Amino acid sequence: MHSYSRRTFLTQSSTALAGLGLGIRRMPGTYTFMQALPMQSRQPVAKFFPEMVEPDHLRELAQAAVDAAIHAGADYADIRVSDVRKMTYGLVWENVVGGNLYLGMAYGVRVRCGGAWSFAFGADLTTDEITRTARSATSAARGLANVLSEPFPMARVPVVREEWTLPVQIDPFSVPPDDHAQLILAYSNAGSRVPDGQFLNASFRWTGETRVFASSEGSLITQRLTNVIPTVGVRGTRAWMMRGVALPVPGFQPRSAGFEIMLGEAHYDRIRAATEDAVRLSRYVRGTADVGRFPVAMDGLSVGTIIRSSLVPAFELARVLGYDADGEGTSYLGPVGDVHGQQVFSTQLSMSTNPTPPHYSARRWDDEGVATSAFPLIDRGRVVNYFATRATAGALAPIAAKTGTPIPLHGSAVSGSAHHVPNGRGVELTVSPGDDGVTIDSMISQINNGLLVCGFDGRAMSDQGLISGYMAPNSHALFEVKHGKIIRRLEGGALQFNTKKLFSNLIAAGNARTMQTHAINTGVSAGPVPMGWDMVVTTPAMYFKEIDLVSNIGKIR
Repeated sequence: MHSYSRRTFLTQSSTALAGLGLGIRRMPGTYTFMQALPMQSRQPVAKFFPEMVEPDHLRELAQAAVDAAIHAGADYADIRVSDVRKMTYGLVWENVVGGNLYLGMAYGVRVRCGGAWSFAFGADLTTDEITRTARSATSAARGLANVLSEPFPMARVPVVREEWTLPVQIDPFSVPPDDHAQLILAYSNAGSRVPDGQFLNASFRWTGETRVFASSEGSLITQRLTNVIPTVGVRGTRAWMMRGVALPVPGFQPRSAGFEIMLGEAHYDRIRAATEDAVRLSRYVRGTADVGRFPVAMDGLSVGTIIRSSLVPAFELARVLGYDADGEGTSYLGPVGDVHGQQVFSTQLSMSTNPTPPHYSARRWDDEGVATSAFPLIDRGRVVNYFATRATAGALAPIAAKTGTPIPLHGSAVSGSAHHVPNGRGVELTVSPGDDGVTIDSMISQINNGLLVCGFDGRAMSDQGLISGYMAPNSHALFEVKHGKIIRRLEGGALQFNTKKLFSNLIAAGNARTMQTHAINTGVSAGPVPMGWDMVVTTPAMYFKEIDLVSNIGKIR
């Protein structure tokens, strides 16, 4: 059992790969390894990978692990087994595109014994190793059952024995590396042609995965998934101003789809428009931020950073129940029976999740074999649901009793990869837009003395209870507004907020044209194995009654 398998990186030059036609070699017992992608090759990207492991073999391994756990005394067992290939590429410097290929194999076995859970994972896809891991996890759960058990019985779900492939028009791994490179260079040219503008960056991370789920209840599910996370940015620069405003280009959103979503003239129009906006914002003089409490307008990207860190995690039922109190933290949205249905936020705020294509991380079943479905979390300011797993869903009994419906279980158990424990959490969230007439400009026009946050794509931070938060936009993103007009860019300021108060003081949400997407990998690396998962939040611009601006780095010299 490889509790923390060491990564092996096999890096070869693009020239050598192109000349020898070599691809990644599989190495048993290794979680992942990487090598350079020859961007001038006309062979499909798939030619540089070995053949993916046959789904039948993955299913045999999964079933062997489940059987081993039950024979060892587990009351319940499930497993996720995956074969993953990734391709990343982007601008290295002007007119030069570079890329890498990744190959990953992993599995994670979870067992329940006497009400206690245990989890173990590995990367050696052999029957001997995977069954040994299952028996070890069962032994650990049996020991924990003497001192620990979950308070809720597992929710019952139908047994599923099916396969599903995410529909794509153009498999990105069937496209030659040269075509990927030429597309990025075409994007770059579109931004660089704007006077005083600069194309800043472009990167694309494609993932293709075969993931098998099996459980001791009889479920056996195979899903073939394709996802992309694109990042495209531009900057406004002037000869006398070396610190131009950087903006992301809207329309390049994380998706569960194929190469086809990167094509089309609309992308070039968005790049040019974003570059023109960046040039315009770069022309404002810079000044020092004054502390105080101000009304603030934020574009969708900036709002997404706050929602990702302070709002979405509050709906994780494990946090609400206190299971993560000594780890990731707690939530202000509990107890469930007291909070459900209550007006906690502004009526302008509605938020939902949708696991169907082309939304990012779309799948038909979650990592517990539960059928996925779209569902709301906030309905006009009222809390109406949570992210639950089969183990925590029992805590939603008050909702079922209040609504006269079955306990809500929508398939929100997520493991970032097969070697992660599945937890109830958000991956793809969408905040509903407001009235059609509400734009960023209309928000700014209402501000007599306040702020605009625009283009901030960093991290907002919250305390472990998610009650208060902090974000520090630099002069690329923070602007002073007087009498309905932007007058200067601000440095030295950071924003502090109380989460519930901020979203209770939401005055207006922008229209659909203000929608932007913030994507980030949450969590950090734990040893050689990354323990985060991707979260994607799409939200309109928002106008808040007030937020605190505090000093950050002092005056400009």
